[in-house]
Amino acid sequence: MFGKKRRIRKPKVTEELNLVPMMDLFVALIPFLLLSASFQRLGAVDAEMPTQSSSITNPQKIEDTITVDLIFNLSTDKMNVSGYTKKFSSPVAAINQDFPIADVKNLEAWMAELKKKHPQVGIGLFRVSSEVPYDQALTWLSYIKKTPELASVVLATEVQ
Repeated sequence: MFGKKRRIRKPKVTEELNLVPMMDLFVALIPFLLLSASFQRLGAVDAEMPTQSSSITNPQKIEDTITVDLIFNLSTDKMNVSGYTKKFSSPVAAINQDFPIADVKNLEAWMAELKKKHPQVGIGLFRVSSEVPYDQALTWLSYIKKTPELASVVLATEVQ
């Protein structure tokens, strides 16, 4: 008994998981994920669902409901008018007319005929080449603005 040494037991240390590096990682990742999630956009498709009373037997009736937007391109030798649907994304092949530069009055008659074929005429985009004289551009713009068929006229210029 006297010869035996007593062993002093060390208290057991409980092992703990060091969470500080993982917390640092989450502190850095959460704002990044929140910011990147806000840049995602959901896309939508404009679609008109058919009703029971509508039928596709008369294509002329469908064509009458389409809103036609016009682009007026004025160059030094002619005025070109072309038609588009769906906010200038799809060209209408039947609407593409050239007018001589001095034939401003003929535009009014053509616009009246266009209104008979396409009752819903929307926006007119007026583009002018930089070579066209200012007074000539104003003459065409005033005739275009006077046409009752257009809902509004937007002036587009070339950026140099």
